[in-house]
Amino acid sequence: MTAAPETAPNPLPPNEDRGSQVIAIRVVFYGIAGVCLCLRVFTNWKFARRWTWADYSVITAMVLALVEMALQIVAIHYGLGRHV
Repeated sequence: MTAAPETAPNPLPPNEDRGSQVIAIRVVFYGIAGVCLCLRVFTNWKFARRWTWADYSVITAMVLALVEMALQIVAIHYGLGRHV
């Protein structure tokens, strides 16, 4: 009887893709931040009847976060989040 030849273990990590998890987390947290921003803007408009520089800063930050999220989704399309 002959023994079956042993194969060497693969030293490379498995081909895992976590891109969809990254997108899901980003969309959920961006949605939560968007709801908070809408509540802030609504309450400042309803009760204070004015916006301050902080409101404009938060809106600008939210727009920039949206751009960053879009760029990250493009990066995921090209392989971000994948073991190589």
